[in-house]
Order: sequence, then structure tokens, then C-alpha cells
Amino acid sequence: MQTNTVANHRIFKATVADYRPGSNRLSQLSVSKLLIQICIGLFSLLTLGRLAVDYFDLQHVSISGGERYSEAEIFYASGLNPGQDLMLQISLGDLKQQIRRNLSYVKGVQIAKHNFARSLNIEVTERKPFAIVQDQSRLNEQFILVDVEGFVLEYADTIKGLEAFEARRLAEGFESTDTIHHFILAEHGNLNPDMRAQQVGTQIDSRRLSDFLLCRLVIELIKEKRPELLTKLRTIETFATRPSHHGDSVVLYCDNLPKIWLSADLIKGGLQNVGIFLRSMASEKYRFSRTSERKQLKVGTQPLVGEYLDFRFENVMYWGDKENGQR
Repeated sequence: MQTNTVANHRIFKATVADYRPGSNRLSQLSVSKLLIQICIGLFSLLTLGRLAVDYFDLQHVSISGGERYSEAEIFYASGLNPGQDLMLQISLGDLKQQIRRNLSYVKGVQIAKHNFARSLNIEVTERKPFAIVQDQSRLNEQFILVDVEGFVLEYADTIKGLEAFEARRLAEGFESTDTIHHFILAEHGNLNPDMRAQQVGTQIDSRRLSDFLLCRLVIELIKEKRPELLTKLRTIETFATRPSHHGDSVVLYCDNLPKIWLSADLIKGGLQNVGIFLRSMASEKYRFSRTSERKQLKVGTQPLVGEYLDFRFENVMYWGDKENGQR
């Protein structure tokens, strides 16, 4: 009996020794416990991360400000995917560019992002058609529709495009005061004559833009100084220097009037003289008559007029036939 007791005591002592600090078995248990804790921690993090991802995905998109474009068109152009896009990964700058790139009439985009509400509020401002523009070298084809800043909205291939734009403008509810003007810009040898090389949604090139802004200035001054002429005006055309002492010129094509030449440097004074001439003509009830002789007449005298009226000089009007006109 004593022998067995001693043996059992020795076995017990050996077993306790295995769990003393520094023993191999205790080290193995510590590592196993640590691994289990790490696995539980990783699982918890992944679960919480998935819950967080699901919570911060895009759920709601509200759109406002569109007149030409519907909410559905703006939403489609944005490329957003509710339920899939993550709020924290949506770049507002990229989203704005995406909408402007896909919708040429969109001028500005304001976006408010609400991460906890999982929603986006998109507000757009749109460009308004202002003028049909064409190049002198490509008359009767390749029209572009631009806004008041010269940004290309869309194209048309024939002169009927102007009528189509006008008809669509009325169908879309634009007021009659929102006239779409017609500009013919001077031909420049160093520019691509293909107007459709102008990318939709971008501003026309700088040289054409200069002529466009000159035409726009004429419209603004007519509205301000000679609004009675606006109802008669059909087309404004620019010409490069011919001859050099005239400077760049602008020609107005109006109903029931000869062509009206103006100097780019004397637009305001020229329009003032046009107004005086028209009032004089109305008060005296003169009619236009053709003559082959070119004469110099001071404003206020009897307006014997042929194919054109030239107001490119201060306080002087020239009149004459097409053959005698100078650019």
C-alpha cells in the first residue's frame, strides 16, 4: 500500500509540474487560447464591418432643378447605383463631371451628401439656347446651337435645323422673348472649317468665340438702345478686316431693310445712327429705292437707299448697291 501511494504521489507531482510557469504544456494552452481569441476578434470585426458597409450604402437620391431634362435622365446620366454604391466611396467631384459630360445642357451641379441618412441631393442648373452659329465657309450646313456663353449644346446639319430648334423651343414652353438668334462667323484660315469639331458641352474655340461675343454685344446693345430693331433682325454676320482701314465689320440682316454694316469698333455709335435713320425714314415715309450711284449722305437727310447701309463711320452713312459695297 505504501508503494502504490508513493507512485501515485509521484504521478501527481509530475502532472502538476507540467502546468508550472515555463512548462511546455502551459505554453501550448496559452497559444491555443490566444488563437481562439484572435479568431473571435476577426470574426467580430468582419461582422461589424459588413454591417457598417450595409448601413452606409446609397439608398435615396433626390433630383431637382431640371427643366429640359427629367429626373430619370439626370439620374441615368449620373451612373449611380442605389443599394450598391457606398456613401464613403462616392466622389462628388467625379459625379458632377459625369453629369455635365453626359448632359450638354447642364451648366452647374450642386450635390449634398448625407452619409448617415444614406442619401444624395442633386440640384442642376441648365443652359438656355441662345444662338445658332455657323461658319462662313460652310453655309447651309453644320450648324451648332450654343448658349449665351458660347458653350455647344448640340448640332444641326441643315438650315431647317434653325426652324426645328425654334419649333421645339416653343413646344417646350419657352417664352417668345427667348429668341434664338442666328450668327454667321467670319472664316479664319487657321481654323478647322468643320463646326462639328467643336465638342458638345465645351466652349467654342477662342477665335470664333471672339466673333461670337461681338455678335452677342450687338444683341445686347440693340435690346438696350434700339429694341424696335430686334423684331426685324434675322441674322448677324461678322467679317474679318477687308480692307484693313475698315477694321472688323458686322452686318445686320433685317426684314424689309437693306444690309446694315457696322464697325466692330463703333458698334454703339453705329446703332445710334441706325436708330436716327429709321426714325427719320418713318417720319418722312420714305421708301427704299435701288440706285447704281454710291453717295455720301449725312444722317437726317433724305435716305435714298439701295442694297446696303454703311454706318461704319462716325456721323456718316453710306448707301449703295451690292456691287459698290466694300468690306
